[in-house]
Amino acid sequence: MRHDLTDLRLFLNVGETLNLTRAAERTFLSLPAASARVKHMEEAFKARLLVRLATGVALTPAGEVLLKHANAVFRQLECLNADLQPYASGLKGRLRLLANTCLLYTSPSPRDKRQ
Repeated sequence: MRHDLTDLRLFLNVGETLNLTRAAERTFLSLPAASARVKHMEEAFKARLLVRLATGVALTPAGEVLLKHANAVFRQLECLNADLQPYASGLKGRLRLLANTCLLYTSPSPRDKRQ
């Protein structure tokens, strides 16, 4: 089963607004596209995620579990971005220097120049 970050972001927005129309707007999707994405998630999980009401939607117990995990996924993505940021700006990295100890003894000493 493949999980789409857009689907998870949509579901986070549904959980925050409890309204599919507003969640679709926040996710930059049309209402039919958002509804289809929720339907596909329900089919993929083989569980009903939302109860449609006249005033919006309510999360089912399965929807609550999905919302909890979607929140965790986006927190992890924020940590990932924060951890990789120093590498992007060049502040963090690894530099390896290799040297042969024989090179330390090959340079001439001041006595060698006199001869």
